[in-house]
Amino acid sequence: MSPWAVLWSLLAAFGLAYIVGHSKISLSFRLLLGGRPADDPTQYSPPARPEILPLIPVAGPWLVDLLECPACFGFWEGFIGSFVLGQAFEAAVLAGCAVAGSNFILGRATRLI
Repeated sequence: MSPWAVLWSLLAAFGLAYIVGHSKISLSFRLLLGGRPADDPTQYSPPARPEILPLIPVAGPWLVDLLECPACFGFWEGFIGSFVLGQAFEAAVLAGCAVAGSNFILGRATRLI
């Protein structure tokens, strides 16, 4: 894989982590899971939950924290993406670590985390 392809892949992974964890596009989904707006953590008011969501009452806030953390989400993004493309388990773990590290660096550089 060329260095440019790696760079574009890491930037695309960061973009996906931003859309899922910090954009207004996914805000209603994160609130539905029991989270809080990432922009203003002081204004927490849990939304009314539909009947299906009590199946994951403990996982809701934990899952929201995972989605809002660019490094945490990046690891799973890189791991699952690499594993789906047919890489070995060790290569998928390394890809997850690389995406998590680049998401952390880009998140700090853009002041998202």
